[in-house]
Amino acid sequence: MDNESVNPQHYKKAIQTCDAIMSQQTHEENIGYLKGAGLKHLFRFGEKHGTSIDSIIMDLEKCLWYLKKLLNYLKALKEDGNDINQTQENVTNLFKEKEWRMDIYIYRLSS
Repeated sequence: MDNESVNPQHYKKAIQTCDAIMSQQTHEENIGYLKGAGLKHLFRFGEKHGTSIDSIIMDLEKCLWYLKKLLNYLKALKEDGNDINQTQENVTNLFKEKEWRMDIYIYRLSS
């Protein structure tokens, strides 16, 4: 699979869409964005483009593209002397808020 399949020309502008999004976010948000994008492609492999081996490979290569971008991002943060300050309390509160929102969303869907 070539890079064009994973990162097609329509994503390549003066600045890639992914990089434009990341420029507007915090380090923690960027880590979550890249991790989520990688997981999205992993979880849906074989679903969007079909179950052919080429389609599955493309989805997995897209997953790897985001995970490699995440790895490089983390390495660059480390080289620049940055650290991710995320306490357990922040993580717990983040998930509580998301669970609450999900409950509302599920309630709205079922009503």
